[in-house]
Amino acid sequence: MSSTKTNITFMTQIADEQSQSDPFYALQWHLNNTGEDAFSAGHVTPHRDINIGLLYQQGVTGDGVNVAVVDSGLEIGHEDLKDNILTGKSWNFLTKKNNPTSVPKKGRGDHGTSVAGIIAETGFNGIGGRGVAPSAKLFGLNWTKVQTEKSWIESHGGSRSLDALVINQSYGHYWGELRSSNTMPFRTREDHLKSATKKNNDGRGVLLIKAAGNSFKSVYTRDFKFINYSEYASDKSKPELTANNAGVSVNNSSFYNTLISAVQKNDPLHPLAPYSSVGAAVFASAPSAKVTTNVTGCENGYSSLWFNGEHCNYTSSFGGTSGAAPVASGVAALIFGVNTDLTWRDVRYIMAKTAKKIDKDFTPITITNEGEGAKFVAEPGWVTNKAGYHFHNWYGFGLLDATAAVQMAANNYTLLPELKETAFVNPNELSSSTIPEGNSGVKKEVYIAEQMTIEAVQLKIGINHARNSDIAIEVISPSGTHSMIFTPRSVVTETNAKFDDTVLLSNAFFGESSEGNWTIKVTDTNRGYFTYYKVLPEMAAMGDRMFDNEDALNNCTGNGEPDGIKCIEKITLSNNIENGTINNVAIRIYGH
Repeated sequence: MSSTKTNITFMTQIADEQSQSDPFYALQWHLNNTGEDAFSAGHVTPHRDINIGLLYQQGVTGDGVNVAVVDSGLEIGHEDLKDNILTGKSWNFLTKKNNPTSVPKKGRGDHGTSVAGIIAETGFNGIGGRGVAPSAKLFGLNWTKVQTEKSWIESHGGSRSLDALVINQSYGHYWGELRSSNTMPFRTREDHLKSATKKNNDGRGVLLIKAAGNSFKSVYTRDFKFINYSEYASDKSKPELTANNAGVSVNNSSFYNTLISAVQKNDPLHPLAPYSSVGAAVFASAPSAKVTTNVTGCENGYSSLWFNGEHCNYTSSFGGTSGAAPVASGVAALIFGVNTDLTWRDVRYIMAKTAKKIDKDFTPITITNEGEGAKFVAEPGWVTNKAGYHFHNWYGFGLLDATAAVQMAANNYTLLPELKETAFVNPNELSSSTIPEGNSGVKKEVYIAEQMTIEAVQLKIGINHARNSDIAIEVISPSGTHSMIFTPRSVVTETNAKFDDTVLLSNAFFGESSEGNWTIKVTDTNRGYFTYYKVLPEMAAMGDRMFDNEDALNNCTGNGEPDGIKCIEKITLSNNIENGTINNVAIRIYGH
């Protein structure tokens, strides 16, 4: 089915800054990065942005698109947000009223208010900055304040958010945990999202954008008393592998969520923001916006230091993947806004087709397994699948390109066929298998009989192993494309890796054919010791510099209580005594 939207002629030149009327627009590098400092302490890489180009001058502003901000709150009376707030749509789950304006603790900001500004801060009004989609309409749902299952359903495509075309989720959990897909909340949420993405908005569905997380180097312990840091965080000569695969969060490996990693502006050779969670579940990357709306007044709010104490209603210190996801939500609103036929899947398809390949010279990351002649490729970097798509666990399909995406959506775009999915398909041979020490690994094969064009692949797996840091899980398609769906050297759990029907998602096979034999390979990549660091949370504010603090290193008592606030404990784990086992695997395909 072809789009009925009238074609538009586009130009890609950068707009003349003199024509802009929002005073902080020039500082919002995520929109148009000309190499300005924009509160950067180091070198700025020009053109590392979403390529907004001349879209605003051509009337592409997200008009007519409703975006729900599921977060801590939203200051609906903010001077640069109020004109884009949908009256009576926001909801406060605490007060049961239509005003989710949050009153933060002294010196703190309101996360949702800053997220909202990145998406749709009012443009061309002579104050503040500008949202990615400055004419989109906003409403806020403060789900993170209550976190009940009922309020989750209502705010994620349910009764409180039925007419949202985009839902932004700049939240996640920061502790290491391998969750089972057999829990009732997971199944209930998946069933709900399947329905909402099919029925909402007269069949267009809803696009759920989610932050990948901020756990590349570290994860909290489950009791939140300590933070576990990877060896790479302490020693940059070690392999640069993530401490926490983004997909282990059960919601992040849902097909219905679009996971966004964060890109930084400073380092020309290393676009990935150093904190950004990564993994095969990442769909695309976006710049992490810093300049955005803040809570009104100078008593509270995120830092406005760079504004020299002025303009307290705005901040220059937002960021994280919380600042990247709303950039993607804004781009989605721009795409939806130029073609009223698009479904949520069409918008994702357009994002994947038009994303920019960055970090082109990325070198695959290898690790040494004691006693092995060859090194093990733990992070392959860019993979080109048989359908011609480029995919990277760090960046997904690449950096979002707003102009290219809008142009594709508006010019004779053909809608995707109806979504199909298989059940989870098991291998013919169901018995458990030992995971041997060494790079040879153990393999299971699953045959998929259905012929579909792939949109995503889910793996459900059961593994027992004494050290999760050793485990690498790879999925290989019938076309021969490899996806490292779980990278080794993580600190997701400190010791025992119990994958109990854990679901992991990969986008690497996008566009390929589903039919044929799929291979799942599980490898124990480490015969030697494994080192990580347990750190008191108060130390984290120092960043990686804390590992240079000799007074803090190993300055922890035997019972885990810190000595003062200086506590960094180096943990060294011996190799597992018994081999691990892979107990079950299954593959599910989403596609058309």
